[in-house]
Amino acid sequence: MTSTRWANIGDDPGALHALIERIPEYAAIETIDYLWLFPARRVALGDSIVVVIGAFDHDPERRRVSTAHFTVARNRKGAATVTATFAEHGSAPIAAVPRIVHGVLRRLGEDTQAEPREALIAGQLDRWDTLIVELGGAPRVDGGYGD
Repeated sequence: MTSTRWANIGDDPGALHALIERIPEYAAIETIDYLWLFPARRVALGDSIVVVIGAFDHDPERRRVSTAHFTVARNRKGAATVTATFAEHGSAPIAAVPRIVHGVLRRLGEDTQAEPREALIAGQLDRWDTLIVELGGAPRVDGGYGD
């Protein structure tokens, strides 16, 4: 049995770049230091995608750790319905964040064997834009992402 794959032609709210573009609704790009993008995992409702956000804290030696958890369900025609959940998990010393990333995933019941893609944003819009384009999105237009 083969798995169905959808071509992301036109606007697809379930495309990875479209999911990532929703993160600024919750965390301003300027506050994001790192993102860890975990591979999509098949669940009963569709695909589960978890992104861990390491954001700058008021203490420069710490990072706030949050998650964006997306579930993408598709109908027979391939149209996506996206459910998004954002949660903040606390603040931690920078050196502890990678260990906390895997702990957050265990608590969410996600597969911690999958290696995430790590993206350094460092609060810089050009790095954010580069990531979005690498994921298949269009370059940001002035005033994009809730600016």
